[in-house]
Amino acid sequence: MNPSRSVDRALTLLKSEKDDEYFLLKLLPQPASCCCSDCWPNTWREINRTIAPAQPVPHEGDSLITVGAVPLVIESHESGPEIILLLTQWCSQIASLLKPISEIVSTFAKSLSRERPKGLARIRIESYRVSQGQATHIAKLDVDFPLDKRTVDTINSTIQDMLTKNTEGGNQH
Repeated sequence: MNPSRSVDRALTLLKSEKDDEYFLLKLLPQPASCCCSDCWPNTWREINRTIAPAQPVPHEGDSLITVGAVPLVIESHESGPEIILLLTQWCSQIASLLKPISEIVSTFAKSLSRERPKGLARIRIESYRVSQGQATHIAKLDVDFPLDKRTVDTINSTIQDMLTKNTEGGNQH
């Protein structure tokens, strides 16, 4: 996992500079396996329905979507999906974005729990802050399958907590 390289791919879509600050959420299957739309067809269909009317996330590609008035990038990679946020564009509106972003992550987890490709036992959600090309690992959450309502609620609250606690430094811009 190279968060700086993920940010590099998102720069053009976000219309930003490498020296800006970014927040990245990465979903990693456990055990490690391919996460492309061929291997996770139902999950990627569900994500594309969730983000509509935004462009669907292409196979091994990325899509710029808008949550509220704030752009973010969803990337599809064999190593796992990523959500990349430009901190300076969204910190002032963080309260209105917590729920939609955590719902995208929960949609991945719920869909994967139903699809269970290649013996998938759990998903790891990791968060990073990337500033001036340097990545800092912030937190991780391991979610075992199958999911129940309590686990989905935990995912939502943990993602919202990761976003709130770990983006406060971005408010300085």
